[in-house]
Formats: sequence, C-alpha cells, structure tokens
Amino acid sequence: MSIYSRTFSLSWPKLIAGTAAALLIPLIYFASTHTSKGFFQEEGPLWLFMVGLVPGLFVALLQFLLSWVEFSQISKFRSMRIKEVLDSRDLSDYYLKIISNAQTKIDVEGVTASRLIRDFAEINSDRPDKKIIITALKNGVKFRLLLPAKQFIADSDHANFEFTAQNVDNLHMSFPAGIEVRYFSHIPTNSLVRVDDDIIVGPVFQNKESRHTPAIHTVVGGRYGQSYIDNFDAEWRDAEPRW
Repeated sequence: MSIYSRTFSLSWPKLIAGTAAALLIPLIYFASTHTSKGFFQEEGPLWLFMVGLVPGLFVALLQFLLSWVEFSQISKFRSMRIKEVLDSRDLSDYYLKIISNAQTKIDVEGVTASRLIRDFAEINSDRPDKKIIITALKNGVKFRLLLPAKQFIADSDHANFEFTAQNVDNLHMSFPAGIEVRYFSHIPTNSLVRVDDDIIVGPVFQNKESRHTPAIHTVVGGRYGQSYIDNFDAEWRDAEPRW
C-alpha cells in the first residue's frame, strides 16, 4: 500500500488535551524540582503555577470569546450559502466563467439586459467569449429573460430596451425552443443571473446604473438565493410573453 493513500485523523479534543499535557507536564516538573518550597506553600510550585496560569487563562478565555463571535458570524454567513460578495456587477470576466459552464438553464432578470447581450450573446462577433450564450443555446441550454415592460423603465434606457428586443428576436429565430422572453408590469427592483445552481443577485436603484451596484453570489438551496428564485418564478408566471 502506498503511504500516500493512508489517512491520519485526530479529533480536536484529543489534540487540545495532548497539547495541554505536553505543556503542563514539563512546567510542573521544573516548578517542583527548582524550588525549595513545599508544593502547597507560598511561593511553592502550586503558587507559582497559579500565578502564571490565571492571567493566561483570562487571556485565553477572552481570545476564545472573540473567536467564537467571529465563528458564529461566519457560520451564519455559510448557512446562507453565500459564495462571494461583489463590489459591483461590472465584472464581465466573473460572469463569463459562470455562464460558460452552463449545462441546463440560464435565467436572467434585470432592467434591459443590454450589457448581458452585448457581452455574451453578440451574434455578429468573431470572439467566442462574446457568444457564450449562443453556444449554450446550441448545446440545449434553456435561456429565460425576464424584463420590465418598456413603459416601466427610464427614457434613457429605451434605446437599450430596443437593442435587447432586436437581438432576442434574432436569437429566437435561430433557437425558437431555447429562448423565452417575458415582461412584467412594474418598476424593476432587483437583478438576477442564474446559471444552473449558481445565482448572482443584487438591487436595482432608479438613479444608479446596475453595473455600479453590489451583488451577492450564492447557490440554489440557500435561504438567501431561494427567495430570489421564488420571486423570479412568481414574476415569470404573471409576465407577458414576447412571442
């Protein structure tokens, strides 16, 4: 048997107990052999031991409490299944890596989704990275796009709305069974990009471009991400299909 196939495990309680014994036994031995006082006398081994032990225990306890608070916060963070907190959504390389691994579905909710189309569904581009959604559609991935109706977005976004509409129409001609677009009838409040089990979500502010707002990368099955998935599904059921 190769030594590299062997495993060695040691529980934390055993490790702590072993470390404590390795430190305390030499300490007690040297304290007992290097003093003329009796073990229980003043300034004897026990007295010296306690003088050093009490402050050390206090510091250790304080460090433990601080570590426990931090651990509790991290545990709560992990229980929400949050993978990353993004300073902004203007991270095309980050989205590229996720979308390029799509196997079954790509769901998008936003304001106009024009940046997504320009970055990843540009039919006339010669760059493969600009056509990864098209490649996904060719591989049988389902693409759903959920957007607000034109009257619910700012006038400054109308050109982007028309850009997306024209490009999704072209995609629909090539992949009629692979792409669906629907419009909801209210002001957009959040952005979502779901690729299989990965979800990137964030808020939508009326006076700020979406790419400059923060986002959270989470996964299916976490409480945080599931709330956005449920909202997307509810909006999708009531939204108006483009075709």
